[in-house]
Amino acid sequence: MSRLFTDEQLAALSRTPHEQVRDALAAGDADAVRTLVAGLERSFVGTVDGTRNWVAHTIAYVARERSPEELVGLVDASQRFFAVHPDPTGSSASAGESVAGLIADLAARGEPEVALARFDAMELRWTRLQDLYRDWLSMLLSTIYRSTGIDALEAALRDSAQRTIFGWMPTDRARPPEKRLPSWARMLQGHFSVLRITEDDEKFTLTQDPCGTCTRQIEQGRYGPPLDLAVVEERHATTWFRGDTPIYRAHVPLWHIALAGELVGVPWPVNRCPAGLGTGPCDVLLYKDPDDPRARAEVPR
Repeated sequence: MSRLFTDEQLAALSRTPHEQVRDALAAGDADAVRTLVAGLERSFVGTVDGTRNWVAHTIAYVARERSPEELVGLVDASQRFFAVHPDPTGSSASAGESVAGLIADLAARGEPEVALARFDAMELRWTRLQDLYRDWLSMLLSTIYRSTGIDALEAALRDSAQRTIFGWMPTDRARPPEKRLPSWARMLQGHFSVLRITEDDEKFTLTQDPCGTCTRQIEQGRYGPPLDLAVVEERHATTWFRGDTPIYRAHVPLWHIALAGELVGVPWPVNRCPAGLGTGPCDVLLYKDPDDPRARAEVPR
């Protein structure tokens, strides 16, 4: 398949939310600013809601499938988590009302710097809330892994995958590649990732540097005191069979490689995360043909 996007179009898709809003404000079209900010807000909301739902499904899985003692263990772990989380402001962050209208009004009044500052504050609020849910989820998964082992961790992750993102997989895979790429770019930016996108004849490569979830969690020191999140040691489907994978990152090979392989025969998509507690660039390989068998050869080893 030939190229679908120019380098300039890929660069435009790679712009951070801050850069997108800055450029829209510079153009001076208040209605366009409103539409853009509303769309970015939806991406942030989707990220936080998705992680919150993942927390809920993890607790529900233990309540439904495991013992009462294990459920009590998650309650105790949650109590400890909220007592020691390094960013207490995250626990008090709230979604608040949409700021799209306010930012558009500021743009119309000729106050782009104030408008951009309000957008940045909104994005920071969502980032802190996402970090809180991400870390709470990681504490729950750490408790499951440490108390009942790798098989229980895998079962919990499989259950939550089927109840969350995998419901979207048939819709995503059915769309043409020129529709899939902007959607995946928005989703990764909604996870507060900085992107670079390239294209060849077979695929798009979306490079997160840094990754807005796994890498930021590591750089924030969440695998040391006071949270001491778990690192999965086994050579297992949750670690690309490499071992030593941070607990939050463990869902990536299980969901997007192992489970996707079982359901559709190929990764969905290929995620090439750094090994161990690495924080280097993370590539997402989005093949134009979602059934392209070459994707299997790109899985990290």
